[in-house]
Amino acid sequence: MGDSIRGLTVILDSDYNQETTDRIINAIMMCKGVRMVTPKINKGNDFINRQTIKNELENKLWKVLQEVK
Repeated sequence: MGDSIRGLTVILDSDYNQETTDRIINAIMMCKGVRMVTPKINKGNDFINRQTIKNELENKLWKVLQEVK
């Protein structure tokens, strides 16, 4: 028998306005077994974190590409 799952995390592909996320939340709430959906508000430091990760990945990709030459 497999593990029991208590919850799921959903990550959206980008930031959406309140009206759109309300529709997404309502759709998820219609799924069987869903008890609660809580949105996570985008804060200013989220942008900085995303840019930092993006820059790190770009640097690693360039390093790999340069090694191929």
